[in-house]
Amino acid sequence: MRSYQEHEAEQLKAFLSASVLAAFSNQLLRLHEQGWSDILKHGDLNHWQAGFESLPNIIPSVIYLNTPAVKIGVPANTSMSATKIESALQQLHPWRKGPFDLFGVHID
Repeated sequence: MRSYQEHEAEQLKAFLSASVLAAFSNQLLRLHEQGWSDILKHGDLNHWQAGFESLPNIIPSVIYLNTPAVKIGVPANTSMSATKIESALQQLHPWRKGPFDLFGVHID
């Protein structure tokens, strides 16, 4: 788990250094680390990780953030059935914000 966290932090640092947010990179990296600290303390982490790992690596054709439901992708972006996607996503609950539409699966 730690190696993924470090890899993610390196990617974030590289992204921030080349973005308009470069001046805030130290603060944002501290928030990233704090978020990981909270996640690693949570008892459901292994359950969430299993759900996440059961999802395919998909590049969504659409991402809409300013709609009634955050929409990412459409069913045609993946060969995985809606039932399997929903099952994997259910392992990631409880959902704190929503609603979401993820590759045709509605979560509220």
